[in-house]
Amino acid sequence: VNMKKVLFAFSVILLIVQCSTYNVKKEISDSSAIKSFQKTGIVFRIPGTNEIQHAQMEKNLDAWLSSCVKNKEVVILRDVDDPVDVVESDLDRFYQLSSTNLFMKYKTVGVITLYLRNNEESIKKILSDNQLDSLLIYEIDAGYSETMQFINFNSSVVIVDSQLRICFLDYQDKSFDIVEWDPDIIKKHLMDKMNDRLLQLLADYNYIKR
Repeated sequence: VNMKKVLFAFSVILLIVQCSTYNVKKEISDSSAIKSFQKTGIVFRIPGTNEIQHAQMEKNLDAWLSSCVKNKEVVILRDVDDPVDVVESDLDRFYQLSSTNLFMKYKTVGVITLYLRNNEESIKKILSDNQLDSLLIYEIDAGYSETMQFINFNSSVVIVDSQLRICFLDYQDKSFDIVEWDPDIIKKHLMDKMNDRLLQLLADYNYIKR
């Protein structure tokens, strides 16, 4: 066997493994409910001060999904009314941490429950207007540093059914080193990373085939 080919194949596998690792921790997963969903809407929930905005993430995800086989219908929801798609403060975030940076599941579930209650009318209208049986809310907070050469994002994915019952919850936080100075290229790379993390989840639960 050609050693160069072996080393090249190993490098490709290592790159794939490195790129596919986002430190995701799953807290709630009702697999039977998720399997039953046939048409899911996706909402990006982003702080107003975030480096990347809704329209950019939606366009990027649309490009990624166009190359995937759809096993279920996935709808990217655009122009969603505030505050359904906006994180208003740290206290409003799904991603709740303790003073020692430990994820607080029960506080997070409490924040999500309050969010669903406060936005019940708007969310049920979204479900009805788009004939959805479920809603996936992808909350992300991201940033990058050209001088320190890294990108970072943390996120939570919440999936609810038509009765706004929480069927899925996960979270993650990950930084990546970069070798790039152009802010537009850095932002594109960051969006690709964030949406790749979401696409992995969609593939794991048979929404899509990559």
